[in-house]
Amino acid sequence: MTWMEIAGILAGSVFLYLGIGVVVLLQRFTCGGTLEQALAAAKVHNAQQLGVLVNYAYEGGRIGGEAIADIYTRVLDAMERLGIRGDISVKPSSWGDSGRVAGAKAYMLELRLRSRASHARRMNRWVWVDEERTVDSGWTDPAFQSLGETGMANGLALRMRAYLKSSRWRLNDRLQGLQKNHVMIGICRGTYQADAELAPEETEARIEELMRLCKEK
Repeated sequence: MTWMEIAGILAGSVFLYLGIGVVVLLQRFTCGGTLEQALAAAKVHNAQQLGVLVNYAYEGGRIGGEAIADIYTRVLDAMERLGIRGDISVKPSSWGDSGRVAGAKAYMLELRLRSRASHARRMNRWVWVDEERTVDSGWTDPAFQSLGETGMANGLALRMRAYLKSSRWRLNDRLQGLQKNHVMIGICRGTYQADAELAPEETEARIEELMRLCKEK
């Protein structure tokens, strides 16, 4: 259980904020074992004119998905109380309750994302969601699609992986269903090397291609 912070500077994942056209380079690093330590680090970077993403990195543990989602509600409230400029970043695999069947996990993920995104938007913040692992796409994709189709995705920002051969059509599919519902889409290289289908140089070229596609849309 480690608190992670993502600060906008120099290296790491590349994001395109749709509708604004601002490209931000991000660096990810561990900044503490408690919420207090993470938010103290966030204040330091805010003072350097950097926004932050705060993520509770928790995978493979025994805490249920609702408990993890509640932690993020407390994070949002603490960020608002302390005047921290930034958003939260979540991993769907932490929110879906590993013991449930795929359909139930998709339903619970949708409910939790909808609730936290609504809470975040009241504070003028966003909930960044990792596309994450290919093995989870069978239940995460339906949740994202349902949120977009029902117009209930306001406040969500989806981070999509460029190192997949299917990343081009996946992005196009997301743009059709989500952009109209005030959802931001980010492009990143991808974290899980077991899922990588493109070589590093191909991934870099794909990132540029996907960013151009975003601008055209």
